[in-house]
Amino acid sequence: VYSTQKTGFNYEGNGVFYPKKGKEIIVFPNEKESSVLKVDGDIDYRKGQFALQIDGLKKGEFQSFIPEESTQIVIGEESTNEINGLTITCVKSSSKKGKISLNFELKYESTKDELLIIDPSKFIFKSPAGSVSIEKSDKIFALLPGDTEKIKFALNGEGDHIDCLLKDCFSQLKLSSIILEPIKVGSSTVATTASTCEPFIGQQNGSLKTKIHSVDGNCFKLKLDGFEIINELTNNAIVYVDAGRKSYVITTNDGSQFEGKIMIPSPQDYSQVGFKVKVAKNGGYELKYYAKDQVMSSAGQQKMDKMMADTKQKTQPVNTTEENGSTNNNNSNNGSTENSTTNSNDTNCFGEASSGSTILKLKITWKGSPLVGHGIEIRQGNSAVGNNVSGGDGVVIIKINNYNSPKFDVYGCKGQGDWSVTGDWVVFDSSNYFHLKLDEVAEVMSEMMGMSVEEIGKAWGF
Repeated sequence: VYSTQKTGFNYEGNGVFYPKKGKEIIVFPNEKESSVLKVDGDIDYRKGQFALQIDGLKKGEFQSFIPEESTQIVIGEESTNEINGLTITCVKSSSKKGKISLNFELKYESTKDELLIIDPSKFIFKSPAGSVSIEKSDKIFALLPGDTEKIKFALNGEGDHIDCLLKDCFSQLKLSSIILEPIKVGSSTVATTASTCEPFIGQQNGSLKTKIHSVDGNCFKLKLDGFEIINELTNNAIVYVDAGRKSYVITTNDGSQFEGKIMIPSPQDYSQVGFKVKVAKNGGYELKYYAKDQVMSSAGQQKMDKMMADTKQKTQPVNTTEENGSTNNNNSNNGSTENSTTNSNDTNCFGEASSGSTILKLKITWKGSPLVGHGIEIRQGNSAVGNNVSGGDGVVIIKINNYNSPKFDVYGCKGQGDWSVTGDWVVFDSSNYFHLKLDEVAEVMSEMMGMSVEEIGKAWGF
């Protein structure tokens, strides 16, 4: 365990400088973590010699397991159990069609210098209705005194109540300080490498020109979806990539790696886009969209102009009273039910629902609320593959033939509102399911288009 705020930079004759902000980093065996520290002062920290004082480092030694306990969970009700300073609260639970979903909140309180290790895979669940197995759980994590964490379980089983056996799930570790001598660092060790980084131009293997630069001038390499598109240290690059949702790994000049996800827009809308490598709020580095480097195509400009016009139109007061005295709101999500059955009054703007031997289940929400009664069409390339109408819980069941790839573009409409999500955002899992959170899509689009998430939602008719 390391408290980064206790890292001292000792410059002889000038004093010891500490970060104004820091955090507790927990490192498991055979793993590594990294953090970027910001230190303010009146001298150039990159020059001269200094001594690095690492005062906040502790090690954990196994102390004991929390005694074996069990707690009963009544589906649909909140329950709390306290064990040796650990409060376990089941805040949400549900059982449906042979699947049980559990959401727990864990809070650890202790006056001792301890660390609590939690391994969700060792939770044991039993039900009077039959066997229960863990389909999906969170990975192992740790809590310091005062910490709170949420964990989720997806179980195979059913019943109105289940027993949760907490055997060997929680390990207490006693923390003790590690004393290290100050590390002397010379100017050649800490001098910035920005001046030694050469500009990088990648091969034209993708369809969209993409500029990537480092905000603080530090050097980096970059992988997208496991492929090293920048394989030399640089702080300013031009690469060519294809559209879609990408996983990235930034590697800094000291070998530290930082992961995340970005969205590369369609080359139909942009002829060039930009990203910046910047310090993340929680330390480390992240890749963020940089609108100043984007060059929008005429098609993209037309699309943005339409969205702006739609936003303006939909924010104007309208007369919702018809001759029969009813209220007309084509884009309302009201009237949701507990199932995905399509309302008979909903009209599919894409025509008759498709049929086929493969069933895809797509859940669509906007800020947590289901999209009800929207006509939904999925496409691959320029070809429509299947369609149907979303039900009361925002779920649309689409039957198709020729299921060759799990990646689809999704188009939706209801009344005067329409929207689309393209570029490898929607990728169905092995059970043919995907949850499309349109507000997350809008957040990415807002950076590119200079519109707020709310404005994009209004343009879509939400």
